[in-house]
Amino acid sequence: MANKLGLSRAKAEKIINVAKIHDIGKIYVNDDVLKSSDKLSLEEYEEIKRHSEYGYKLLKDIDILKEELKVILHHHEKWDGSGYPDGLQGEEIPVGARLLNITDSFDVMTTGRKYKPAMNKSETIQELKDCSGTQFDPDMAEEMIKLIEDGFFDNSFQEEEVLSEYEFFIEY
Repeated sequence: MANKLGLSRAKAEKIINVAKIHDIGKIYVNDDVLKSSDKLSLEEYEEIKRHSEYGYKLLKDIDILKEELKVILHHHEKWDGSGYPDGLQGEEIPVGARLLNITDSFDVMTTGRKYKPAMNKSETIQELKDCSGTQFDPDMAEEMIKLIEDGFFDNSFQEEEVLSEYEFFIEY
């Protein structure tokens, strides 16, 4: 994605390096909240939302990371301004944070969670289309969809269920 967006190799590497630790602030969130499979209360959700700020504060004094720490702080901002922690919108959101938002979301879509199964290729493409311009930078969503359609991420998708000829006739 970084290549498709025209980011320099150095910029891409910095973003990738902070992306590897983007959720480090979750070490300050109560384990019961993190591991809960129940719907979170408003208070619990507010605590989870603070992980990006916790991570930023934890790492802000590490000079080598300073340039890209806003990626960690703003990786839950949404293109339409409805994200957190600051409600940034559009190009106000650092490019690395927009890139992390869509790639982290893609990971969630394709691996699933306790409360939501993994999506197949067509469902993922539809989700990216549906969230383009709201959650995701529309240009990034378009590039991600192109990469998916070109087969770049094929190993990320669970096998779509294909009925054998026998199962097809039983099913129908």
